[in-house]
Amino acid sequence: MVIIDSDILITAYKQPNSPESVEVRRLIDVNEAATVGIVLAEVLRGARAEAEFEEMSDELLAMHYVDGGRPAWLLASRILFDLKRAGNVIPLPDAIIAAEALLSDSVVYGHDEHFRRIQGLRLH
Repeated sequence: MVIIDSDILITAYKQPNSPESVEVRRLIDVNEAATVGIVLAEVLRGARAEAEFEEMSDELLAMHYVDGGRPAWLLASRILFDLKRAGNVIPLPDAIIAAEALLSDSVVYGHDEHFRRIQGLRLH
C-alpha cells in the first residue's frame, strides 16, 4: 500500500491535471492508495464548503485506512525522540505517517523532505 501524504492530496484536489493528481487516481484505480487519520484531518480541514467536505470525505474513505493504534503512536514518539537527539526535528504529523507506514509495511507518497530522515521508511 501507498500512504498518501496530505501535501500530495491537497495538490491533487487543487490541481486536477497535476502529476500528483494523475498518480493519486492511478493508485486508487489499482487499489493501492491508503490514508491515515492525521492525513484525513489535515486534508478535510481545508474544505471550503459542506459539499466539498462530503465529497472529499467520500473519496478519502474509499482508500485503505491504516491505523496502527497505540503501537503507531509509540513508534512515532520513538522516531521524534531519536531524531531530536540526533539534532533533527520533524513535525509530529510526519512522524505519525512514517510510523503507520513502517508498521504496515507501506510506502509513503509525499514531497516532504522530513520523511528522508526516517530510517527504514520507503518512499513512493
